Amino acid sequence: MPPGIGIAGMLHFVDGTSEQIRELLEQDKFDTIDMIADRARSTKKRFVGGFWYIHAIYRGLGEPRQGTTHSGEAEWQQHIDRLKRWVAQRPNSVTARIALADSYMGYAWNARGTGTADTVSEDGWQVFHDRLELAGQTLKDAYDLPTKDPEWYLVMLGLVRDLGGSKEMMAATFDKAFAFEPDYYYYDQVMAGALQEKWLGEKGDLAAFAEKAADRLGGDRGDIVYYEIARQINCNCGEDQDLHGLSFPRIKRGYIALEKQYGVSLDHLNKIAYLASVGGDPFYANEIFGRMQDNWDPDTWKSQSYFETAKAWAKEGARAKLIEDAIKSADDNAKTPLGRKFHGEVEKSFQASYTTAVADCKKKSGDTILFPFDMVMQLGQDGAVEQLYTSLRSGVTACLTPQVRTGHFPAPPQASYWVKVHLQPTPEDIQKLKAAGIIR
Repeated sequence: MPPGIGIAGMLHFVDGTSEQIRELLEQDKFDTIDMIADRARSTKKRFVGGFWYIHAIYRGLGEPRQGTTHSGEAEWQQHIDRLKRWVAQRPNSVTARIALADSYMGYAWNARGTGTADTVSEDGWQVFHDRLELAGQTLKDAYDLPTKDPEWYLVMLGLVRDLGGSKEMMAATFDKAFAFEPDYYYYDQVMAGALQEKWLGEKGDLAAFAEKAADRLGGDRGDIVYYEIARQINCNCGEDQDLHGLSFPRIKRGYIALEKQYGVSLDHLNKIAYLASVGGDPFYANEIFGRMQDNWDPDTWKSQSYFETAKAWAKEGARAKLIEDAIKSADDNAKTPLGRKFHGEVEKSFQASYTTAVADCKKKSGDTILFPFDMVMQLGQDGAVEQLYTSLRSGVTACLTPQVRTGHFPAPPQASYWVKVHLQPTPEDIQKLKAAGIIR
């Protein structure tokens, strides 16, 4: 973590860098931007979390301050004119030409609009393609310069997509990009996005590409790319219920590898918590939510209510998994002759020490019925309770749990030994349960 940046400050620090570059552009400080970009390219500098510094630079150069769709014609013209001035003043700047090409593409989308194809006018299509042609020519000019840049291939990949290129054309462009810089995961994200069923892909194409791309790199590098694809594709846009066919265990493996290599980013923590929630892993999601605390990211969750719902689901699911595992361990222990004998000793000890406490807790809690439940305990070598779970939450269990937690039982066959006690309702409670149709 950079000095002086707390966990809350880690959210969107990449955007801060892009904003600084935008301010330099608006001040016509072209030489300063070139110097920063040259260093970012030559060192392959990354932020905490693995975000590429050179990509953040281009994010600050590719559109007017108001954004692609919210900028008017005047703002776009001013932005384009400034980039052209940069190209004229520094004709050997590859950064200026790539930024101009990227801006032409954004300018094209500004003319087209974000609606479906049937909503675009004939004039809109014409302007769209004219501006894409300008982007293509600018990229060609940039390619002829001696300095090479990984972002050139990213913009080219997007241009092929926007011009309606086929899957085969996209794949050929991706292969060239991969050959230039295999770890520039933005290529993989764009290619995977194009392979969604609503665009160029068929069912299974996206997941197959992600697996192939990850295997192509192999090891931690491949797993990291797999995670990067997942976090980009799964946008919480109403289409993420099955992670688009991606494997959550591999997504998780990729995130763990990324954090180990590049450090902790709150952006990534939010994203992996979301992916774990969609991927059905409440135990891991709960772990990540605990690390995030309340530092939720609106871009990831869209609303605080969804964040809180996912957080509560993870907490409850993690608890259920712990209880399930604890009960299984206790049941497995009870299958051996020694375990059966010890379980009997614990049940006798429990009845002798806590029968009165159970009755008192029922009165104090106001519960009208004692529902049957399991109390599963992990006992230390001396019989002290190390961990305790109940299969049911009720007033009785809330009252009884702290009392049993401080208790002692017979010494188990070995340390950290799981044992289960089943608490039955009274005969009166059984009659009430039968009358209510809960049991027969």
